[in-house]
Amino acid sequence: MAAETVTRQETLTAAYEAAVAETDPSTFAGGWIDHANNTVVVAVTRPGDAPEQAAGATVREKVVTRSAADLKAVQDKVDAIAARHEAGAGSWYVDSQANVVKVEVEAGGSSPEFLAAVRALGDGVRLSEVPAGPAAIGREINSADEVQASNGIKCSHGFRVKTFDGKWVLLTAGHCIGNAQGKTWIHNGVLMGTSGDWRFDASGDWGIIRYDYNSRQHPEPWVNRYGPSTVQIKGMGRVPGPGSHICKSGRSTKTTCGEVLQHDVSVNYGSPKRVVKHLISTDLCGDSGDSGGPVYNFVTPAPGVVRALGMSVAASRSGVCTLFFQPLDRALAASGTYWADN
Repeated sequence: MAAETVTRQETLTAAYEAAVAETDPSTFAGGWIDHANNTVVVAVTRPGDAPEQAAGATVREKVVTRSAADLKAVQDKVDAIAARHEAGAGSWYVDSQANVVKVEVEAGGSSPEFLAAVRALGDGVRLSEVPAGPAAIGREINSADEVQASNGIKCSHGFRVKTFDGKWVLLTAGHCIGNAQGKTWIHNGVLMGTSGDWRFDASGDWGIIRYDYNSRQHPEPWVNRYGPSTVQIKGMGRVPGPGSHICKSGRSTKTTCGEVLQHDVSVNYGSPKRVVKHLISTDLCGDSGDSGGPVYNFVTPAPGVVRALGMSVAASRSGVCTLFFQPLDRALAASGTYWADN
């Protein structure tokens, strides 16, 4: 990725964060990066509430009907409906550009009660049925390398992180660990460690492989991009705003890059069916076995250095590239681990 492109991405990302911070929270309705016009767009319910400039970039205001708080309340209602009725494989999220909550579920997989209750929420919801909903992509030592459990489960290694007692562990997708409880994990035929803590529920999808310090496998701060070279991981960060450039790597579909689509997405996995909240959606491609692999973006001034953002956990089965990932900051907070570069 060219250095000038990375610089432009970071400028727009900084502008997005600054514009959001400067907008009145009571009228803020979301924001995104408009690459075609090299600007940041901020939606508000009252004209004149968005800044005209932020962090050296132009900000364009879009006046809409519903605030971010209004839309979050609608999304919470969809979450509650899904807890009572079968939603089928799918996802729902706040679409700031459309100023609605979009609910996309697999055709024929939802109960009539779920569909009726969602439709009853009114014009703040846009419900659609798609050919196939998302599914976990990992049931089936560098970040993105293949890791395999002793029961045959294959996933991708996410990131090395530290426990508060100073030990390195490997962070991957929770459904990978959940399907290999009590099992050992290997890489290239050599023992890495054993399954540790994990979550695969509404709070998130993350899991830990406890590193065996007698192993000849040593986790390193590099991403295997399945190309001519690896790239160094230097630091972690919050997921940037919609429209920001992002990449993922994994054992099955290797490296794909694209854009952040939405934050705070609730995803109902196809199998097993359960809702995981607070995921990020992207237009990246992913497939079975990529689960747990690193999601990252490039940082300046060195194009060969990346920042850790999260782990791949689910992908669309409808033929359109949509990949969901677990934000790293939430996984660290929930797992009792922290990021360490050294």
